[in-house]
Amino acid sequence: MADKTPVKATFDSAGAADGLSEFVSGDTVPITHGGTGLAAIGSAGQVLKINSGANGLEWGSVDGDIEGVTAGDGLSGGGTSGTPTLALDLNELTAAVVNVAADSIAIIDADDSNDNKKEAIADLITAIAGVGLAAASGVLSLDLNELSDATVNVANDSISIIDADDNSSKKESIADLATAMADGSTVTATNGVLSASAGASLGIVIALS
Repeated sequence: MADKTPVKATFDSAGAADGLSEFVSGDTVPITHGGTGLAAIGSAGQVLKINSGANGLEWGSVDGDIEGVTAGDGLSGGGTSGTPTLALDLNELTAAVVNVAADSIAIIDADDSNDNKKEAIADLITAIAGVGLAAASGVLSLDLNELSDATVNVANDSISIIDADDNSSKKESIADLATAMADGSTVTATNGVLSASAGASLGIVIALS
């Protein structure tokens, strides 16, 4: 069937129908008589809504409708159509000058249902400082006072030294240290134990004031 030219009712000033007339292109049907008051449809994606004067209908976007999702620093993804998603992208973060006394890092708290939290670097350093280490404002330092006493085994134990040949921290066995101190003739070292050779004499110097 072909489209037909519709007819419309005519109304008097009181809103009562007083007759029929042919529908003319461009005419509109007011909302008071079941129409929209509009002469054309809107564009793609628009909806029919109440106008700002609350006295008619219009085509437009609904206020508050999300038109796009933008991924900020540390995030990837986003979009302006469909169902945009975001993903964590730590490579997008900028470098920082670390302040170990005041800065914080992100952690997964195993004690709180793997909840995401932040923790101060200073608190982290304090938690990881073990025996022989002290922590203050996020900085670790050597603290030999924390070490416990040991029963010395001169044949097998080692001590810490600073190697003057490369100024690095190293360990050396007590036995090797004793051997290095022995002159090999009057004093010898065996398994870290020093001893004087037979016939060797020890001189004692007494200073009188």
